[in-house]
Amino acid sequence: MNIINLIKEKTSELLKKFWDWLKFYVVRIYNKMDSHHAFIFASGMTYSILLCIIPLMLITFSILGSILESQELLIQISLMIDDILPVADYSDKIKEILFERIAEFIKYRTLVGTAGTIGLFFTASGLFSTFRTILNNIYGIEKGKNIFIAKIRDLGMVFLTLTFFLLVILINPLLQIFKTLINRIELLAQFDFTFIDYLLIRYLPTALTFVMMYLIYALVPYRKMKKRVYFISSIWATILFEIAKNAFTYYVTNVANYSRIYGNIAFIIVTALWLYIISVIFILSAIIGQIYREKHDLMVTKSRHSIFD
Repeated sequence: MNIINLIKEKTSELLKKFWDWLKFYVVRIYNKMDSHHAFIFASGMTYSILLCIIPLMLITFSILGSILESQELLIQISLMIDDILPVADYSDKIKEILFERIAEFIKYRTLVGTAGTIGLFFTASGLFSTFRTILNNIYGIEKGKNIFIAKIRDLGMVFLTLTFFLLVILINPLLQIFKTLINRIELLAQFDFTFIDYLLIRYLPTALTFVMMYLIYALVPYRKMKKRVYFISSIWATILFEIAKNAFTYYVTNVANYSRIYGNIAFIIVTALWLYIISVIFILSAIIGQIYREKHDLMVTKSRHSIFD
């Protein structure tokens, strides 16, 4: 009987702790989503991302057109679009529009790259300014920096984003080259790397999502915080992104019928809606990280008071 009572007490204690933890976060998330105007900020962030998409794609096509053959370029662009927009029906529409112009992109890649660079300079500056405004607001950072320094930071983030973006696209070709080199080595050619291919295809995009989120949370705000805060925000952003991707795909495929309502422009509506969901996830995850930070600081303060009492 003592053992049963002990188990009941421990279970009850654990449930109470879990309930207190859940209530603490849910209440504060609700309050902060309201006080920080999360959904309004998400709208502005979506608009900024939409403005950046075209110049970013122009630069990407220009660089990839110099590195890859036409057919390989089509494959990588197709994979990139599938990652950005998970709904096949609407991503196929975007591919169709792009692939009709791909030959022109390759032929005039220098002009395309120049136009994309100029466009990205202006639009990305606004995008990272939006990121910074959102994160500074959530993290309670009021002190700003010189506008010249801010622009240099924006340019650095643009370069970092473009490098990361190109790396993601070129991962598959680089892996194929690596596999070809391995197969030429007699000692390694006998091993089956199919399982490794599966792991990379299945989990590498998730890992890259985490890295991208961590870099934005850590580098964009003006004030540095503990790495654990960035880690918590990035973990939640990655988890929520994967959940949202599957839920959104199911919703658009099986529940909503945007093609019947919007016709040929349905893919634009779906893309904008998906980017808005991503923006909400980005803000929500930052708020979770900030709540964790506030809770940790509160516990440290209580601990110090208890020492001196």
